[in-house]
Amino acid sequence: MVRSDQQNPSPSRRRRNSMSRAEIVRAAIDLVESEGLATLTMRRVSERIGSSTMAVYGHVADRDALLVEMLEQVYGTMPLDATAADPYGRVEERMIAAHDFFTDHLWVPRLMTRGDLLATSSLGFADRCIGDFIDAGMAPAEALFSFGECWHLMLGELLDRHPDDLGPRPTQRERVLLDMNTDAYPHYAHVLGNLDPLDGPPADRFPEAIAIMLAGINAIATTTVRPPGLEPGTH
Repeated sequence: MVRSDQQNPSPSRRRRNSMSRAEIVRAAIDLVESEGLATLTMRRVSERIGSSTMAVYGHVADRDALLVEMLEQVYGTMPLDATAADPYGRVEERMIAAHDFFTDHLWVPRLMTRGDLLATSSLGFADRCIGDFIDAGMAPAEALFSFGECWHLMLGELLDRHPDDLGPRPTQRERVLLDMNTDAYPHYAHVLGNLDPLDGPPADRFPEAIAIMLAGINAIATTTVRPPGLEPGTH
């Protein structure tokens, strides 16, 4: 008589030496880009590649180490080149390309808000943008500050204009806007006359926003008398 477990053998799990770290990282990226960052666990990754959880730990120390490897992989494919002759034009070109790149990898800006993880492969983008500001005549400290402001604008636009799956509609946020007392908030009422809360977040207008930001930075950089706190070397 044939035993039932011989008739229907369970799938064998892969051994540690039959997989690579690159395969684990790719499976982890696929997981978060299809199901969200919160779903990332070593167990879920091991299920994707058909291995035991301990086999995955043999290649990656813990979840944070895996997250850093994922960041390294994604940043390594980020566009860096810019062709504009003007340094401000190059920053604008790079920032728009980065924004568009991250709309396909929204888990990255969400992860960056933690503030404690950094991929070495991300430094190339920052270095080029800082170099562009230096080429525009800024001191290094000013260039770093200016790049930071552009970077934060991009992160804010990505996080606010590209939320996670909103789920059942209307959301709590949409209900607040729909039920707003327009007598108490008359200026906001003008906004609601042009935007329907049920349409979700307003359209992403980052190219326009970064152009305005850079125009302001350029105006301050070329002003002889600067506002307090923006003198050279104070950042």
